[in-house]
Amino acid sequence: MDLRDEIVAAYADAVYAGIVAYLRAPSDETLGALSRNTRNQIDRYHLDGDLLCYNIEKFDAPRVVEPNDDDLRARIIHEFHDSPMGAHLGREKTFASVSRDFFWPHMYKWVRKWVRTCETCQRVKLSKSSQAPLRPLPIATETWRSVSTDFIFGLPPGAEGRTGVLVFVDRFTKMVHLIPVSDTVTAAETAAHFIDCVFRHHGLPESIVSDHDPRFTSAFWSSLFQLLAHPETDGQTERVNRVLEDVLRSYATSFASWSSFLPLAEFALNNAEHGSTGLTPFFANNARHPRVPALIAVGHPTAPRGSTLGGDEDGVNDMTSAAYEDVALNAVTRSTMNKALATPDIAASPLATWTDRTLIDPGNAGVPVAANYAPKTPARPVDNAAVSEFVWQRQSIARIVRDALQDAVDKQKDKRGRKNMATFETGDQVLL
Repeated sequence: MDLRDEIVAAYADAVYAGIVAYLRAPSDETLGALSRNTRNQIDRYHLDGDLLCYNIEKFDAPRVVEPNDDDLRARIIHEFHDSPMGAHLGREKTFASVSRDFFWPHMYKWVRKWVRTCETCQRVKLSKSSQAPLRPLPIATETWRSVSTDFIFGLPPGAEGRTGVLVFVDRFTKMVHLIPVSDTVTAAETAAHFIDCVFRHHGLPESIVSDHDPRFTSAFWSSLFQLLAHPETDGQTERVNRVLEDVLRSYATSFASWSSFLPLAEFALNNAEHGSTGLTPFFANNARHPRVPALIAVGHPTAPRGSTLGGDEDGVNDMTSAAYEDVALNAVTRSTMNKALATPDIAASPLATWTDRTLIDPGNAGVPVAANYAPKTPARPVDNAAVSEFVWQRQSIARIVRDALQDAVDKQKDKRGRKNMATFETGDQVLL
């Protein structure tokens, strides 16, 4: 029996059996069998097939209701906290991840107790230290426009003998990229990692914030990018480094090589809600939440069951939530492409037009040279409403992030001016 079937079978308990019975056959009799509190909230419940879902707010995304079964609830928390994609993150981040897709009463208490009693967390995480004052930087205004970066060294040798991690953080969304490196990494290698992991995906930032590591202040690096090199300002990357060290230590207790799990650690950090923005870096960058194994196992109503990678557009379009019935998928599959190439009278995609063209001699003055490099893309209708909605959504997310960052900076200033007047001496441990 898979996880979804186990959840559905557990709805037969005294708490949810009446709700399921009413939703399947609404009547005064089935409604009267419910408690008054449940009757007042019955409009928040709905069935997705045989799966019971709950909306905390009227227009909120549905959450799968976990029945009153301790084992099932423990399995869900274990998936979001103890698995490699959970990365043993803290109480708040774990609760935010679980509550995004699941619901049961007193979930926060469950998560708090689980994290508090997690043996791995207690063994690898350091006790909190005093917080050093930070000099706030200007708030970034767009994704990957300003990047902070730093190194972590002193880790046990990984699968390839590497003992360090190069960390890049988008100062706007807090998304991270992690690259395993050796302790002898050079400035040229660092620049190559930057091009491969940051520039290739996000373009060139306007500024890079770093400490005084010679790899960042070398002539080669500074000839490409302008650095903001003040060690007090980059508390953000230092904070990511501390969380990352906790994550890697938790992996080291269970796995022989931390470096092989670095992509999962990166995913876990990017899929965890950030305290200063209230959003996950993944959502702030992509305007959607990623699919995780737990949602596939349950068949979550907001997760498509198919994949365009295998040409299964029908499966992808067969969403289980009515809210997604109007979603149009424009994916071009391999079979569609092959058919277009084999049949000339069928309109091919831009790729087919490009690969089927005949190169023109640039020396022929009668033909524009640009024709060799600019394929003619067939016209296709543009859904202006969909484009406007996408732009509006991205702008809304950006406003939320900017406001949250400004609020976080203001709170930091208050702490520094009122209660954060501790003095530090050389050698003291502080939380950056």
